[in-house]
Amino acid sequence: MKIVRDLAAHLQRAVPDQLLSRSLTLVPGTVLLTGTPAGCGFAQKPPRWMQPGDVYEVEIKGVGTLRNRYTAAD
Repeated sequence: MKIVRDLAAHLQRAVPDQLLSRSLTLVPGTVLLTGTPAGCGFAQKPPRWMQPGDVYEVEIKGVGTLRNRYTAAD
């Protein structure tokens, strides 16, 4: 079941390279995910939060899909 679907163009934010390079090592292929699409869990009525077992995906056309399963913290 898809809960939220949005375009990357709606999530783009300018982040200064200097800010990132001070705290992260960026290597080719690094994907930075920022922002929250419209309709995300906390904005729903009632709020909907991720639960263990939920799957979230990020797709980049021509590159592929990053798919992760949400798990509970130890």
